Amino acid sequence: MSDQKKQNHHMSLESFLDHLRLCDLAIIDPPTPHGDVHCAAIVSDTLYRLGCGRLNRQEADRVCKLCEQSMQAGRLIQLACWVYHHDALCDGRYERQKVLDLAWGPLAELAAIVAVENFIEHADRREELVRRCLAAIGEHPADEDAIYAATRLKALDSIELNRVVRDTQAAKKRAEAVRRAMAERAARAAPTYGRE
Repeated sequence: MSDQKKQNHHMSLESFLDHLRLCDLAIIDPPTPHGDVHCAAIVSDTLYRLGCGRLNRQEADRVCKLCEQSMQAGRLIQLACWVYHHDALCDGRYERQKVLDLAWGPLAELAAIVAVENFIEHADRREELVRRCLAAIGEHPADEDAIYAATRLKALDSIELNRVVRDTQAAKKRAEAVRRAMAERAARAAPTYGRE
């Protein structure tokens, strides 16, 4: 197998999904700032492995605060670190802020709506996490182009799906309120019309 084919296989979606599937949930339990698993240390080591240096004190404090606010967010951040420890990404010289932005934003939001275990146990959620991690650092699976990879991530996006569900539920509630109000008006108006 040529070097290019080896690299493409190594960066294949299946390779990343297999890597995530191998994660033992015990590895990410429990993320405590001062306990056995220190989330900031894991993030710092991951950044270093990606060629981004280590967390500074302010960034480490922010990671600790996020883990204190939401154990699930801390667990999902650690799971993303597992994805980033795939051999294909070692020493890639990626932009540290993109990795940190993923932790501060989408991962914390995802952890609030999807159980962390689902990102290992369910195929679509596993694929979503892998794609989010890769997209955050400007990568995509080797067997896909950037447009296909972005389209597929959008199709799997739990945050967007959750927003659509919430919007739909709110629209249904508004429509029901309008129907009730119209029925009440009609009921009040009916005796008036009958007397004329």
